[in-house]
Amino acid sequence: MILILGAVAVLGMILFVWTTTTSPNNTTNVSMKDADASLVMLGSSHSKKGTKKSHHKHAKSGHDDDDEEEVEDEPMPMPYGVNLGSWLSLEDYFYVGNTGAVEVATPDENTAAVCLPPLHLGQEGAPAWQSETDLLKRYDVKWYWCGIVVWMYVFVLDGTFVAIDLKFDFVCSYFMYQCSCLSIFSNSQHPPKIKYSMLQTTSTAKALKVFQAHRTTFITEHDLERLANLGIQHVRVPLSWCFTDHDPDLEIDHLKTNATTDDVLLQQFTCRDPFYEDEGVVWPAIPRTLLARFLRSCTKFGITASLDLHTYPGATSPGTFSGLWPLQPRFWLHDNPADAAADYGRQLYRDFVAWVEHLDDEALAGISGISPMNEPAHLAGVFANVPSRNYLPPLPEGMEQLYLHDLNHHSTYQMPKGPHLRVLLWLSDAVQVFRKSKLPKLGKQLHVNLHESVLQEKIVKSTYDKDEAKNETQSSMASHKLLAAWWNKTTTPSERADWAILDIHHYHAWSSECSGATDGPPSGNYSCGDVEGRNAALQRCTEWAPNVFRTAVDEICGKGAKLMSGEFSTSTHHRVRHACNDIDTLKTSYEMQLQAAKKANVEMYYWSYKMPHGGAFRSAWSFTELMYLLGVTDRPDAENLGCGEHIPHAKEVTDDFFEAEQKQGGDCLSCTWVQHKLLFNISIRRVLKRRVITSFISLRPSLRLIEGLVGKRCKSLHLDFT
Repeated sequence: MILILGAVAVLGMILFVWTTTTSPNNTTNVSMKDADASLVMLGSSHSKKGTKKSHHKHAKSGHDDDDEEEVEDEPMPMPYGVNLGSWLSLEDYFYVGNTGAVEVATPDENTAAVCLPPLHLGQEGAPAWQSETDLLKRYDVKWYWCGIVVWMYVFVLDGTFVAIDLKFDFVCSYFMYQCSCLSIFSNSQHPPKIKYSMLQTTSTAKALKVFQAHRTTFITEHDLERLANLGIQHVRVPLSWCFTDHDPDLEIDHLKTNATTDDVLLQQFTCRDPFYEDEGVVWPAIPRTLLARFLRSCTKFGITASLDLHTYPGATSPGTFSGLWPLQPRFWLHDNPADAAADYGRQLYRDFVAWVEHLDDEALAGISGISPMNEPAHLAGVFANVPSRNYLPPLPEGMEQLYLHDLNHHSTYQMPKGPHLRVLLWLSDAVQVFRKSKLPKLGKQLHVNLHESVLQEKIVKSTYDKDEAKNETQSSMASHKLLAAWWNKTTTPSERADWAILDIHHYHAWSSECSGATDGPPSGNYSCGDVEGRNAALQRCTEWAPNVFRTAVDEICGKGAKLMSGEFSTSTHHRVRHACNDIDTLKTSYEMQLQAAKKANVEMYYWSYKMPHGGAFRSAWSFTELMYLLGVTDRPDAENLGCGEHIPHAKEVTDDFFEAEQKQGGDCLSCTWVQHKLLFNISIRRVLKRRVITSFISLRPSLRLIEGLVGKRCKSLHLDFT
């Protein structure tokens, strides 16, 4: 019996130990380890910075000593969404290279962008550019030789002929260019020769391929997967207004092989700007097939996209984001609200809404909403009193009075008259188009973006109470109330709670009260090294979302309206060399802005997802780089191709060489001749023994000479005249 009881006791102990080692608590421990391992996989060893662990002592029953247990800190907060900026609507500062970062808003007399990888790396001979239409113009150069006038002055100096200041003017398809050459000829025993090298043209097909290669590689499914892994479920996609139903991947080479003229390529893959028609401005078209494929990929990874019509023909605002920079805006000069059905800009928007309505279910599931216009008439209020920059005309007087009556009837907040009413009326029409479409019933939203700078300062000041302080914060509140008053009359409470979302962008980089600078005031409100001043400024400025935006809308429209800020960043200054790019400032600004937005229930989209060719801009403007600096991921926003830095040496093999070999079987690049008679008027002035002898030579090359050169492949043509 004793032996039996002992055996039972032993079996009981074995069962106790076995059940303890296989308890649910141990299962939890395993899953915690797996979760920690997944964090390390996301950020590798570098990601441990973003998951620092703190130690807390917990008293356990039955033990006098305390054991330490590791507890993870709060994870890094993520914005509501990110912008896929400069993908389908280019901005120059994304492509300045490692040494070209200076100013986000490039002045009109400067050129910042030097590349558009992977095909345009900014090497010798490749164009720098200011906007996407400017890049297309510079890449797609066709020289139509109507006439060349050459003036060469020849002097005798120590028995040597020196030809200097050789100037010639020539006409191309769109613009007049001037070039100057310096040539030195020696050997006085022979008359000087004029050595002229014909400029090489760049084909339309190559220009279009540069854009298509960028569009198919800059954003891929891998990027969407990375965003999904970070917990980001929304993206905003800035788009050009110019679309095509043709697929450049399938058609460009086929059309070129079949000797299709450049006019056909331009017709199928570009859009002529109707408001810059005389200047011959064309836009590179976005293939609708590419955008639809992207939306299906968004659906695949559980992401929805806000499709933002970022640009319009003629440009709705000045700046590099307009697509036409440095050309000035003309869109509003051609706005025709009296005949909305025939108005070009409104028709473009209606066509876009119709295209979205007819997407297949998989692509449609990848859309959260659409935005009819980005920052409409940005800075119009600032330039109102500058005649050369004033681009926003007021509405016709009768129409202005009628619209003001509609806005101010039974309204507690009165809208003043001014040119801004033209913009507000355009957006009101856009809301009505969306309201009548199928999209609200399909669960899609309308993201209506406005910018305070559309309002003139005197208009904003007219709304102040007499005794109120007129600082930047007060001005911002007054502007937001005006915009909220318009929103209240344009939409209903149920629409604002469902599909109508007011979007106002907010940056610290251009604010006198919120900016920080390496050199302190007056460049910025605080110095980067002044932590106390920085924290005070950020505390005040990040409260914009709850204390200005949300407060203004709730006061005018009532509670329950959905709000978003489609663009924000952690940059403290628009000029990168003044900006505070230390990690502590970036982290503090990022976290405080997101906390304030969460409190105000404002959806914030970071500008922008990545800019691997943006140089010093990346720290505060690239979400990918910011996450790396904050230790969330282990990959910086680094480029894998150079941007404007490497200049090929004389005998270096380049990509152009292989393209020419593949197409022509030779080692020369193509040059194109236009069959016009060439007229060379050469004036040679020879100074000899104080006598001036002037001779004029008129040459008319025969068409046989030109025809013999058409279709031949050469890098340059040398014409020697004695």
